[in-house]
Amino acid sequence: MKNVRKFVKHEIPDLTKLENTPVYKLLKHFNEGGTIKTADKELIRLVFNELWHPDSYRHGIYKLQGYIFDFSEYLKTFLVKDKYYGWQEYKSFNKTWIRENSSSPSHIIQIVELPA
Repeated sequence: MKNVRKFVKHEIPDLTKLENTPVYKLLKHFNEGGTIKTADKELIRLVFNELWHPDSYRHGIYKLQGYIFDFSEYLKTFLVKDKYYGWQEYKSFNKTWIRENSSSPSHIIQIVELPA
């Protein structure tokens, strides 16, 4: 599958064993030309949630059983000013997803999209 790579040295299960996971289904949807409008919103919320999956929320990568699922090709880059942590770079579909999936949306002061 496109945008999936191994990130550990030891043996790991075959990628086909992960076909029923939300992250596999979502990346497959985007690899087949799907858009965020046609994607299952609940799958996106499961994968891009700051509280449970900070790497995917901030950087667009999801680690699962020795594999990295890389969504960065399908995401835009944003600068987010946080009340306590200053400016940070995030990868997301849009500004709304940053706020909706944040563990503390009230701490977000400003979001600026960077040009591609």
